[in-house]
Amino acid sequence: VRKNAFRVSIVLMVLWVICIPLTSQFFKIGDVSSMVFFTPVFFLFLNGIVFKGYLTGNLFFIRVSIALLLEACSKLLFAALLQSLGFSNYAYLAIPLSLAVSFIALYIFNSRATHSIKKNRNHYAFPRRFLFFAIMTGLSASSFLTLDLVLVKHFLLPKSAGEYALLSLAGKMIFFFGSLFNGLILAHVSRHLGKGKNPGKIFSRLILGTLSLTVIAFIAIGFGGAFLMPLAFGSKVSPIIPYLPHYSLAISLFTISSAFVAYHLARHQFSLSVLSLFSSALMIVGICFFHQNIGQITQVILAVSVFNFIGVLYLHLMQRNGRFILRNIIDLVDVFRSIPNQ
Repeated sequence: VRKNAFRVSIVLMVLWVICIPLTSQFFKIGDVSSMVFFTPVFFLFLNGIVFKGYLTGNLFFIRVSIALLLEACSKLLFAALLQSLGFSNYAYLAIPLSLAVSFIALYIFNSRATHSIKKNRNHYAFPRRFLFFAIMTGLSASSFLTLDLVLVKHFLLPKSAGEYALLSLAGKMIFFFGSLFNGLILAHVSRHLGKGKNPGKIFSRLILGTLSLTVIAFIAIGFGGAFLMPLAFGSKVSPIIPYLPHYSLAISLFTISSAFVAYHLARHQFSLSVLSLFSSALMIVGICFFHQNIGQITQVILAVSVFNFIGVLYLHLMQRNGRFILRNIIDLVDVFRSIPNQ
């Protein structure tokens, strides 16, 4: 996996550099140096995910948490340092630099974990099908949370795009706070399945935690955002206040849906992953057709989130009780067939 991740990251970096002239024109960026400096992110992020996945799969949650905390703190530190040194135009360098700090920490933790874990001499086939749908799931989540910003940067005026970036930031606060338990779902459900236990009980606890955190975040930002957002970001957030309830609801529904997708991914039930990716594609198409203003884009995202949430719940119930429902339908049809014609 590490070798494949390394190769893919190199290919992505090369493609990124080749596409810089086109992407800079698409996003109306005059200085391409920022895009050049962004190139190492593909290597650091993709290979960091491999290390993080290995540690999470072996239940080294504290080490993963330390790496994430180092990334967040170093990003803030680098941004403040660049600002204080008079390089505010290069504050974006805090992103690749913080990823480098996190990557180094994950590499060290991963090396120690590899030596401490007792090696299993049994050889198992690589789960290529699972990897494919796991990548699809991650791609759908990333697309839903980031590609709207990309499209807004292209379709809206710079002032409106900046306002929408603040709205998107509020949504990400809901998603990352609400999905704190989501990272545990895949590891614990897989562990229970490996031991031959029913993972339903542990998932019920984790989904309850996700629901609780998401509802708290939704109430705080969706309804309390008119007070909290100006308190945190100043008066510049005033234009986005009317859109906070609908946008917060959209991200909250997506956050809860992601927990169900992770659960079924661990159970090798991939229909929810396909639906999640389809919903992300539907959002992109919707924004391409309806992008007159922030309100219209918000309505598109809300409509897609509702569709995705209903679809995920339906598939979850069908995966869980599909045979029972199907048998009842067959029995009902048989009853009507047995009624004699008058």
